[in-house]
Amino acid sequence: MNTSRTHFPVLAAALAVMLVVFCGCKKAQEPPQEAAPTEKPSLQAEPKAPEPTPAGEPAPTTQPAADSEQENESMSETPTAKEPASPLTIASPAFEANGAIPRKYSRDGDNISPPLVFAGVPEQTRELALIVDDPDAPRPEPWVHWVVYRIQPATSQLAAGALPGGAVEGLNSSGAFGYGGPAPPKGHGTHHYHFKLYALSAPLEAPAGLDKAKLLTAMSSKIIAEAQLVGTYER
Repeated sequence: MNTSRTHFPVLAAALAVMLVVFCGCKKAQEPPQEAAPTEKPSLQAEPKAPEPTPAGEPAPTTQPAADSEQENESMSETPTAKEPASPLTIASPAFEANGAIPRKYSRDGDNISPPLVFAGVPEQTRELALIVDDPDAPRPEPWVHWVVYRIQPATSQLAAGALPGGAVEGLNSSGAFGYGGPAPPKGHGTHHYHFKLYALSAPLEAPAGLDKAKLLTAMSSKIIAEAQLVGTYER
């Protein structure tokens, strides 16, 4: 019996087994390959198409953020317009402008000065002055009824028959110091009494007892605002 033929299939099978084992070990020693990265689906939403605009209406436009910021910045830098100052005014709770002066404040009554109210005094005012006269008097010059100066700029009112602290009275046309009420000639018609208020830019360096003419001269270069109230009286 030929043993070489009998052993040949066995050897061939053994070689095949060894080849399979050898190939398996070689693959086990090779490093695993990384899997190719897979792209993740984008989560960003697609831009929404603009809604159709009704016919006849312009399509809305979106202003860039940068333009809005520049506009806001320019608005913040724009200076606010300052409101104009109120004009200087003088009024009286005792009578209306161009109205009749009550008898109480005339020589026919108590002969006391009427109450007065000041408003709109300029900020730069350092002193106030007041002159009351009657241009309807039968003489070339108005009849002076009251001269007051050195009134403090913070003064907002004069009480009836009173004088504020620090103020001084000048000489009237009767030759007296202080207030002299209306006393027009009887039958001479309606007289108009002008209460003239002056705002001065500097205090007056003048003595007490000035008459109207001297006071006007002393404050001529210092007047920054004037106001007037007119009242009437008739006998």
